[in-house]
Amino acid sequence: MKHTFLLFIDILGFGNLCRNLDERMERIYEIIFKMRTNGAQVYEITTFSDTVLVTNRGGHLDSRSEVQFLVEFSQLLEQRLSNIDIYTRAVMSLDQFHSELRDDVYIAYGPAAVAANDAEKSKDEKRRIKGLSLYLLPSCAKHNFTTTAFK
Repeated sequence: MKHTFLLFIDILGFGNLCRNLDERMERIYEIIFKMRTNGAQVYEITTFSDTVLVTNRGGHLDSRSEVQFLVEFSQLLEQRLSNIDIYTRAVMSLDQFHSELRDDVYIAYGPAAVAANDAEKSKDEKRRIKGLSLYLLPSCAKHNFTTTAFK
């Protein structure tokens, strides 16, 4: 398992979209799938239910560039989804993460996903993220000079 910058995105209001068979469901996934490539950057994207996991597959970049490309991905996705009145909350973490396709089953796990999920859904009222947009855990924030870390 390698240390990876992981973008953990929660699609807000997803349960209501599913219950109501909202036509925007298909549009959400069309938008996400079209974003797999952005210029020279290629992203590995995993979706399940209301969660989208994104890592950079674009080669060996320095940490600052890795964070920059994932921040840009998050901002672009947020902008495109807001055009159809869908909003997200995203958390970026840096820790061990493993993903692979094995026998037609996609596997993704590791402490990076757990850290991001815990920050997004924490039972500790002081630590739970309550806003929209992108939050960087301290492990990522030190590699980015344009965004304030979530503490």
